[in-house]
Amino acid sequence: SASQGFTTVEVLIGVMLTFIFTMIATQAMVMATAIKVRGQELSEATNWIQADVESVKSLSNSLNYNSSTSSYTIDTSRCNATSASSGYASNLQSQSSIGASNTISKTSTLGNRPYTLRRVSSIKNVAPYNVLQLTYGVYKAADTAHTTPITEFHTEVIPGASFSCR
Repeated sequence: SASQGFTTVEVLIGVMLTFIFTMIATQAMVMATAIKVRGQELSEATNWIQADVESVKSLSNSLNYNSSTSSYTIDTSRCNATSASSGYASNLQSQSSIGASNTISKTSTLGNRPYTLRRVSSIKNVAPYNVLQLTYGVYKAADTAHTTPITEFHTEVIPGASFSCR
C-alpha cells in the first residue's frame, strides 16, 4: 500500500541512478578542466611567440634607419643582392638577437612547468634576398630533441630599408 514507503529495490535503483549521474558529471568536469589547461597553455605559448615576433619586427624596422633624417640609409648593393649572404635579410639575420638558430628558454607561469621557445631563421632563396623566414616552436622542456611542439608558427619579416630600394 501507499503508506508502506519504498521497497529495497526502488531505493537501490535510486542510489544507482544518482551514482551514475554523479560519475558522468565528475567526468565532464575533469575533461573541462583538462581542456581549459590546454587552452591556457596554447594561449601562453602564442603570446610568447607573438612577443618575440614583435621584437624581431622592431629590430627589422630600425635596421639602417637614420632617426635624424627620418629615413633609411640605403645600401644599393643590398638592394640588388645576387646571393643570400648579401641581401637585407642577411643583414637582419646577422644581428646578435636573431642569428641563424636561436633557442630561447623560459619557465611557464602556468603551473610552473618549463617550456622552450625555439626560433629558427632562414633567408628566402629569392632575389633580392630581403625576406627573412622565421619558424617558431614551443616545446615542453623535457622534449630536448624538439620533436613534439605544443604549437608552431611560421612568418616572414622584410627589413624596412628594403622597401626604400628603387
